[in-house]
Amino acid sequence: MFNMDDYEDVQERVRRFRVAYPQGRIGAEIIDKDLSASDPWVVVSGYCYFSMEDKYPAGVDVALGRQSFYRDNMKRWFMEDTATSAIGRAIALAIESKTKATKQNMEQVTPTPQPKVESSDPWAVVATPAPMAEAVDVLARELGAQVVTVPSCKHGEMNYKSGVSAKTGRPYSGYTCSSKDRNDQCDARWNKS
Repeated sequence: MFNMDDYEDVQERVRRFRVAYPQGRIGAEIIDKDLSASDPWVVVSGYCYFSMEDKYPAGVDVALGRQSFYRDNMKRWFMEDTATSAIGRAIALAIESKTKATKQNMEQVTPTPQPKVESSDPWAVVATPAPMAEAVDVLARELGAQVVTVPSCKHGEMNYKSGVSAKTGRPYSGYTCSSKDRNDQCDARWNKS
């Protein structure tokens, strides 16, 4: 189960973005749709920029909306709601948010009912998920996966950055602070080549 109090409303997320970045811009566009299908659907890309001059968005994400996801009295607004969802998800990538999902996303989730198991039923098996460490071990052993630990600072997990320096033409990679306030950012942790 989930607690709705753990999720932020899209309006509140947009308000926080506007306060932090008054020169920013927010938008959405339909990137795919089939409105003639028996169950019409739309895919919307939401994006936000910290300023009008920014060349690249600070956050981009997509949302899928199917008309059947909505109650009868809401079906006619499924495209608008999908755009709102995409915008809320994009802003969550750009500014600090407790969760990527919003209250609007979670209101559509129907909790999966757990089957009731009688303790006297000898054929009943109650499965419990494996601990994360055990799952990581299996991936490493069976698939040759490599465990990568993301460093963190006082602002949380750091962001991975890589590219080629415009000044030197040399490649770089490492982790930078997630704080948007440049005056409060922690030191980057660059990989040595």
